[in-house]
This record gives sequence, C-alpha cells and structure tokens, in this order.
Amino acid sequence: MEYKEYNGNQLNKRGALTIRVTTIISLIFLLILILPDDAFSKLAIYESTTPSYIRYKWLNYYFNILQLGIVFFGLYVAFVLRKKWFVLIAFLMAIREVFLLLLTDNSIFTSNRYEMYLTLLVGYSLLLCMEGFIGNGEDITRLFEWFLIANVLTIYVNVIMGGGTGILEGRYHASNLDVGGTGTLCVICCIYYLFCNKSVFKKTLIIILSLVGLFLSGSRANLLFLILFFACYFVAIIIRRITTAETVDRRKLFNRFIASLLGIIIILIILFLNRNLIISIFESSRFFSMFSSSWGQDDSVLGRTASLRAGFDILSHYPVGISGFFINLQQEMVLRGYPTFPHSTLLSSYLLYGPIVICIYLYWCKTIKRIDNIRNGYTWIILYFIISTVVYGGPLVNFKIIFMIFMVTFLANNYSDALGRTDYSFQ
Repeated sequence: MEYKEYNGNQLNKRGALTIRVTTIISLIFLLILILPDDAFSKLAIYESTTPSYIRYKWLNYYFNILQLGIVFFGLYVAFVLRKKWFVLIAFLMAIREVFLLLLTDNSIFTSNRYEMYLTLLVGYSLLLCMEGFIGNGEDITRLFEWFLIANVLTIYVNVIMGGGTGILEGRYHASNLDVGGTGTLCVICCIYYLFCNKSVFKKTLIIILSLVGLFLSGSRANLLFLILFFACYFVAIIIRRITTAETVDRRKLFNRFIASLLGIIIILIILFLNRNLIISIFESSRFFSMFSSSWGQDDSVLGRTASLRAGFDILSHYPVGISGFFINLQQEMVLRGYPTFPHSTLLSSYLLYGPIVICIYLYWCKTIKRIDNIRNGYTWIILYFIISTVVYGGPLVNFKIIFMIFMVTFLANNYSDALGRTDYSFQ
C-alpha cells in the first residue's frame, strides 16, 4: 500500500488517516504532563507530608503507580542506551548520602524521605522514555512544543475555574506547577516561539498568551528576566549588524532608532495619563510588594536576601551539603531564623545534592560555546537557566520543572539547528 506524508501521520491512497504509533505515544506523554497534581495522589505508594512546625505546607509529595511505571521504563531505556554517566552520577549521590548517614543525624534513610531524589528521577525518566520510545528528533521537538502550548493554556483554565485564591493570593498557575514554575514555563515559551520556524500569526499569538500568563502568575523575577532578555537581544542584534555588515545603511538604522524612541515616548505618555489606574493595579498585585522593607517577608527583596545569608551559613557548616530531603533544608533554615528555603536554585540544589550540581552548569556553558550563535533560541534559554537559577528560585520539587530543564538541555545539544533564525530581525 502506498503512503504519503501528511502532518506527521500518513494518508493511504483512499485518503484514510493512519495515525502513527509515535503520535499515540506522544499524546500519552502529553496527558501525563498536563495532569493536575491531585492525580498523582491517587494510588500512591509513597508520600511525604510537611510537619506542622514548618511554615510552608505546600510540599505534600506523592509517588504513585504511574510515576513508578515512568521510572521503570526510564531505567530500562538508560540500560538499553548505555547511559554510563547516569549510573556514575547515581553512584556518587548514593555514596554522599551514605557518608552523611554516618556523620549526621538527619538522613534520607533514617527519616524515610526520598521526595527530592524521586522527583529528580521521574523528571529525567520522562526524557529517557521519550528518547527511547519516540526517538525521532522532529517528533520529540514537536512534543515539546505541544507541551509548552498545552501547559500555558492550563493557566487560563485555572482562571476560568476560579483559581488564584487563598494561599496563591490572586496568582494563577499552570497544571501541576507552582507560580514560580509557571513563570519559568512562560519565559521558555516566549523565547522558544520567538526563534522557531512558525507562521508570524501563530508565533505572535503564543507569545502574547505566554506574556499574559506570566503576568497572571505574578512571577516578578521571571518578568524581569524576560525584559532583560529582550533588551540584550536587541543590543546583540545591533552590535552584530554593525560589526558584520560590509556596508551599514545608517539612514535605515537611524529611522529604526527614532521609531523605537517615539514608541517608548508614546508608551510613557499613556502610562502618565493613566497613572492612577496603573498605580491601583500594582497596589492590588504582588508586583508592588517587592519593595517591602520587612526582613522576614519571604517575597520581599530584603527577605530574599536574608534567605541567601541563611543558606550560605548552612553551606559554611556543611561544605558538601546536607542530606537531600526538603524538610531537612527547611529545618536548617528555621534554626537560622528564616522560615523557608534559600531563594537560589543553585544554592538550594547544592545543599540538597552536593557538589555534583556544579556539573550541570559546566555542561550548560559547554552547550552555549558549542552552539555559538546569538540567533539560536537555545542559546538564550540555556543562558536564562544559568542566570535565573543562580539569583532566584529554590529547591526543584516538581518533576515537570526538572523535565523542562532536561528536555531543553537535550534538544539544545542534539537538535539545536531547528531553533536557529536566518536573520537578525523579528520579521
């Protein structure tokens, strides 16, 4: 029977659509990646709840049959594909935990708390399953695009369903992501679709949905990072044009500068004329609270700085970190007068997993050096990972965040050419 390609599937000569097996597998993965967090509390075989003396109650972790299946197939793929470095890292982490068991009272083994390692394992196993059962780079990239779009849309589902109340204080999140993770999702989606080879209408629509979703999440740091990205990207474009062009059209460059300047002036005038409305919006949102002077307020600038001081104090006492479970980190922070965790993903991860965490940053730097192209979207996403995880964030307690990080790193190292622009403009 003769076939011809049609939108990733196939049409036989009678015109009947034949769905490929990889499409079905991709849809299964996508379903797993948009399930709400309550779905993973069903059929749980392991759970870890937050003690009453810990302020943050949001880490009630459940590991169920579905996640066990993901880990099983992920380990199978790791064995088949001979992921030797994966075995090496797992061995080093185990040795470190045994070392801490012998020297300290707090250990994952004595406390029976394995949520951080299980989260890490589930997130990476999802990528392994995709690599093993889908295989084709184009299909994996397409699945990642589906993942980004579907999860951004779940923010609006949350809005429609009346979420964003209570503990979230008017902030909205994507399915099975906290508000910080939702901000990360929106930033990745914006950068990815800025560079990908899609129609202008589709790209613009998705970027707008992501920007609005970012504002709905209330993630101030991610909003700042995105603004800085656009600024850096524009500067890089201008520098690259001037230094690489044999002849520079100075009149055209001047006209664009004047147009940009006029655009900024118009925006400032509009904001000035509607300053009362703008002030009321920011006073009613958490964006205004970032200037709070309260030392202990977790979402203020001074509060986050205090969390870093407490985190570095833990590091000074435990140079190779503490045993890798979330409650242990919060206990150490409470002993130092701070109610939550260090607001730096790098610092928090180092404390929980040890010096092995530095390897991912070295790998990211190597990835950027290998791509060596400012027109490639993965360059900017990896750079965003490096900067944001150093100066912002906290422990990675959600497998979807870990999956996003591993997936982007995997695509950047294997299929980076698919996200490269052919010019230096947004056109």
